[in-house]
Amino acid sequence: MHLTPSADALSPYWRKFGHLSEYSVYLTEPVGEPLIVTKGAERTVGALLRNKTGGAILLLPPPDLSEATEEVDAAGLGHQLLEAILAIDQALNPREERTPPPGWSTHESFKLHGETDLLSSIESVRKKLQRLTKQQGAAVGKLDQVMC
Repeated sequence: MHLTPSADALSPYWRKFGHLSEYSVYLTEPVGEPLIVTKGAERTVGALLRNKTGGAILLLPPPDLSEATEEVDAAGLGHQLLEAILAIDQALNPREERTPPPGWSTHESFKLHGETDLLSSIESVRKKLQRLTKQQGAAVGKLDQVMC
């Protein structure tokens, strides 16, 4: 298998996980944009499908992660895979905005260590900012009176 010329977004992922990947399905009909093809380029085994609003589905041969060694444990390999997937997402959809967290993630049982303290600190700063904004507004109002 190898990447097609239009698969730049996959290059870092493929360098790290391509040798661990095996295809068990190939696409006989043209589907999306071919990104990974068989050695002779006769069959597509990985593709990118986009909808009209820019959403994307990436079809990839799965990597076999059972080859974790003492040098790279399973958790480390999983972390590398996650980083590679996030890099693909960023390459395919460069953006500055953040996706809002799903509703279930705000449940108390999903709070991270230190999250409550940080949220409290943020709220305290927000309240100070509100007070300072009011003070600024009052000072601007007095300035307007003096200037008139």
